[in-house]
Amino acid sequence: KCHVSHLLLVIIDEMFEKDKLTELIEQCKCGESKAQHSIFNLKKDEFFAICKRYASSSSEAEDMLIEGFTKIFNNINSYSNGNFNIWARRIIINNCINAYHKEKKRQENEIVVEEFQETIEIESEEQFSYDDLLYCLKQLNDNQRIIFNLYAIDEYKPKEIAEILNTNDDTIRTIIHRSKVKLKKLLTELDLRRKTR
Repeated sequence: KCHVSHLLLVIIDEMFEKDKLTELIEQCKCGESKAQHSIFNLKKDEFFAICKRYASSSSEAEDMLIEGFTKIFNNINSYSNGNFNIWARRIIINNCINAYHKEKKRQENEIVVEEFQETIEIESEEQFSYDDLLYCLKQLNDNQRIIFNLYAIDEYKPKEIAEILNTNDDTIRTIIHRSKVKLKKLLTELDLRRKTR
Protein backbone atom coordinates (compact mmCIF):
# COMPACT_ATOMS: atom_id res chain seq x y z
CA LYS A 1 0.00 0.00 0.00
CA CYS A 2 2.79 2.38 0.93
CA HIS A 3 4.58 1.71 -2.38
CA VAL A 4 1.36 2.28 -4.38
CA SER A 5 0.66 5.53 -2.51
CA HIS A 6 4.17 6.78 -3.23
CA LEU A 7 3.82 5.88 -6.93
CA LEU A 8 0.49 7.73 -7.14
CA LEU A 9 2.04 10.82 -5.53
CA VAL A 10 4.91 10.75 -8.06
CA ILE A 11 2.43 10.46 -10.98
CA ILE A 12 0.29 13.32 -9.59
CA ASP A 13 3.41 15.49 -9.14
CA GLU A 14 4.51 14.79 -12.72
CA MET A 15 1.03 15.63 -14.05
CA PHE A 16 0.98 18.83 -12.00
CA GLU A 17 4.45 19.82 -13.27
CA LYS A 18 3.42 19.06 -16.87
CA ASP A 19 0.24 21.16 -16.53
CA LYS A 20 2.24 23.97 -14.95
CA LEU A 21 4.83 23.81 -17.73
CA THR A 22 2.10 23.83 -20.42
CA GLU A 23 0.61 26.94 -18.83
CA LEU A 24 4.02 28.63 -18.65
CA ILE A 25 4.71 27.81 -22.32
CA GLU A 26 1.43 29.44 -23.35
CA GLN A 27 2.31 32.50 -21.29
CA CYS A 28 5.75 32.62 -22.95
CA LYS A 29 4.05 32.59 -26.35
CA CYS A 30 2.23 35.74 -25.22
CA GLY A 31 5.58 37.31 -24.36
CA GLU A 32 5.29 37.17 -20.57
CA SER A 33 8.78 37.55 -19.10
CA LYS A 34 7.76 36.09 -15.70
CA ALA A 35 6.85 32.82 -17.43
CA GLN A 36 10.24 32.79 -19.20
CA HIS A 37 11.93 33.33 -15.85
CA SER A 38 9.94 30.43 -14.33
CA ILE A 39 10.85 28.04 -17.17
CA PHE A 40 14.49 29.12 -16.89
CA ASN A 41 14.46 28.32 -13.15
CA LEU A 42 12.76 24.96 -13.78
CA LYS A 43 15.23 23.81 -16.45
CA LYS A 44 18.47 25.70 -15.87
CA ASP A 45 20.24 23.01 -13.78
CA GLU A 46 19.38 20.21 -16.18
CA PHE A 47 20.40 22.24 -19.25
CA PHE A 48 23.52 23.64 -17.59
CA ALA A 49 24.70 20.07 -17.04
CA ILE A 50 24.40 19.53 -20.81
CA CYS A 51 26.31 22.73 -21.58
CA LYS A 52 29.14 21.76 -19.19
CA ARG A 53 29.68 18.57 -21.21
CA TYR A 54 30.33 20.61 -24.34
CA ALA A 55 32.11 23.64 -22.87
CA SER A 56 35.79 23.98 -22.00
CA SER A 57 35.01 26.12 -18.93
CA SER A 58 32.14 27.03 -16.60
CA SER A 59 31.94 30.55 -18.01
CA GLU A 60 31.67 29.16 -21.54
CA ALA A 61 28.94 26.76 -20.33
CA GLU A 62 27.06 29.71 -18.81
CA ASP A 63 27.27 31.58 -22.14
CA MET A 64 25.98 28.49 -23.95
CA LEU A 65 23.12 28.19 -21.46
CA ILE A 66 22.00 31.82 -21.81
CA GLU A 67 22.29 31.73 -25.60
CA GLY A 68 20.43 28.41 -25.68
CA PHE A 69 17.55 29.73 -23.56
CA THR A 70 17.40 32.84 -25.74
CA LYS A 71 16.92 30.59 -28.76
CA ILE A 72 14.27 28.54 -26.92
CA PHE A 73 12.24 31.65 -26.09
CA ASN A 74 12.76 33.17 -29.55
CA ASN A 75 11.39 29.97 -31.11
CA ILE A 76 8.74 29.13 -28.51
CA ASN A 77 5.92 29.82 -30.98
CA SER A 78 7.17 26.97 -33.20
CA TYR A 79 6.64 24.51 -30.34
CA SER A 80 3.18 22.93 -30.51
CA ASN A 81 2.78 19.49 -28.93
CA GLY A 82 4.98 16.66 -27.83
CA ASN A 83 7.62 16.56 -25.17
CA PHE A 84 8.81 20.11 -24.43
CA ASN A 85 11.90 18.80 -22.69
CA ILE A 86 13.06 16.89 -25.79
CA TRP A 87 12.35 19.92 -28.01
CA ALA A 88 14.21 22.33 -25.71
CA ARG A 89 17.13 19.94 -25.12
CA ARG A 90 17.61 19.66 -28.89
CA ILE A 91 17.93 23.46 -29.12
CA ILE A 92 20.40 23.54 -26.22
CA ILE A 93 22.52 20.75 -27.74
CA ASN A 94 22.46 22.30 -31.25
CA ASN A 95 23.52 25.61 -29.73
CA CYS A 96 26.43 23.91 -27.93
CA ILE A 97 27.54 22.26 -31.17
CA ASN A 98 27.30 25.57 -33.04
CA ALA A 99 29.35 27.29 -30.32
CA TYR A 100 31.97 24.53 -30.63
CA HIS A 101 32.14 24.96 -34.43
CA LYS A 102 32.46 28.76 -34.09
CA GLU A 103 35.31 28.39 -31.60
CA LYS A 104 37.02 25.79 -33.77
CA LYS A 105 36.69 28.06 -36.81
CA ARG A 106 38.11 30.99 -34.82
CA GLN A 107 41.11 28.89 -33.76
CA GLU A 108 41.62 27.66 -37.34
CA ASN A 109 41.50 31.27 -38.59
CA GLU A 110 44.19 32.24 -36.09
CA ILE A 111 46.32 29.34 -37.28
CA VAL A 112 45.77 30.36 -40.92
CA VAL A 113 46.77 33.93 -40.02
CA GLU A 114 49.94 32.61 -38.37
CA GLU A 115 50.71 30.50 -41.45
CA PHE A 116 50.02 33.50 -43.69
CA GLN A 117 52.35 35.56 -41.53
CA GLU A 118 55.13 33.06 -42.28
CA THR A 119 54.58 33.46 -46.04
CA ILE A 120 55.25 37.23 -45.86
CA GLU A 121 58.97 37.35 -46.53
CA ILE A 122 60.15 40.48 -44.77
CA GLU A 123 63.71 40.87 -43.55
CA SER A 124 62.86 41.35 -39.93
CA GLU A 125 63.21 39.34 -36.78
CA GLU A 126 60.04 40.91 -35.41
CA GLN A 127 56.89 38.83 -35.63
CA PHE A 128 53.60 40.41 -36.60
CA SER A 129 50.67 40.04 -34.24
CA TYR A 130 47.13 39.09 -35.18
CA ASP A 131 46.15 42.75 -34.62
CA ASP A 132 48.89 43.88 -37.04
CA LEU A 133 47.54 41.61 -39.75
CA LEU A 134 43.96 42.65 -39.00
CA TYR A 135 44.99 46.31 -39.27
CA CYS A 136 46.63 45.68 -42.66
CA LEU A 137 43.63 43.68 -43.92
CA LYS A 138 41.42 46.67 -43.14
CA GLN A 139 43.61 48.84 -45.41
CA LEU A 140 42.55 46.76 -48.43
CA ASN A 141 39.56 48.00 -50.41
CA ASP A 142 36.25 46.17 -49.84
CA ASN A 143 36.63 43.96 -52.91
CA GLN A 144 40.19 42.93 -52.06
CA ARG A 145 39.38 42.36 -48.39
CA ILE A 146 36.33 40.16 -49.09
CA ILE A 147 38.13 38.09 -51.73
CA PHE A 148 41.33 37.75 -49.70
CA ASN A 149 39.36 36.69 -46.60
CA LEU A 150 37.44 34.09 -48.61
CA TYR A 151 40.67 32.79 -50.13
CA ALA A 152 43.28 32.97 -47.34
CA ILE A 153 41.20 32.74 -44.19
CA ASP A 154 38.07 30.78 -45.13
CA GLU A 155 39.91 28.61 -47.70
CA TYR A 156 37.61 29.03 -50.69
CA LYS A 157 39.11 28.18 -54.08
CA PRO A 158 39.28 30.98 -56.70
CA LYS A 159 36.66 29.16 -58.78
CA GLU A 160 34.27 29.01 -55.79
CA ILE A 161 34.83 32.71 -55.05
CA ALA A 162 34.16 33.53 -58.72
CA GLU A 163 30.83 31.68 -58.50
CA ILE A 164 29.87 33.44 -55.24
CA LEU A 165 30.72 36.90 -56.63
CA ASN A 166 29.43 36.19 -60.14
CA THR A 167 32.73 36.87 -61.91
CA ASN A 168 35.52 34.81 -63.54
CA ASP A 169 38.50 32.91 -62.09
CA ASP A 170 41.13 35.17 -63.71
CA THR A 171 39.68 38.31 -62.08
CA ILE A 172 39.71 36.59 -58.68
CA ARG A 173 43.30 35.37 -59.10
CA THR A 174 44.41 38.87 -60.11
CA ILE A 175 42.74 40.43 -57.06
CA ILE A 176 44.28 37.80 -54.76
CA HIS A 177 47.74 38.55 -56.21
CA ARG A 178 47.26 42.34 -55.84
CA SER A 179 46.02 41.85 -52.27
CA LYS A 180 49.13 39.83 -51.37
CA VAL A 181 51.41 42.49 -52.88
CA LYS A 182 49.59 45.27 -51.03
CA LEU A 183 49.63 43.37 -47.72
CA LYS A 184 53.34 42.69 -48.05
CA LYS A 185 53.93 46.40 -48.70
CA LEU A 186 51.77 47.40 -45.71
CA LEU A 187 53.53 44.97 -43.39
CA THR A 188 56.95 46.14 -44.63
CA GLU A 189 55.98 49.75 -43.92
CA LEU A 190 54.70 48.76 -40.47
CA ASP A 191 58.00 47.03 -39.76
CA LEU A 192 60.02 50.05 -40.92
CA ARG A 193 57.97 52.42 -38.76
CA ARG A 194 58.74 50.28 -35.72
CA LYS A 195 62.46 50.32 -36.48
CA THR A 196 62.55 54.12 -36.70
CA ARG A 197 60.84 54.65 -33.34
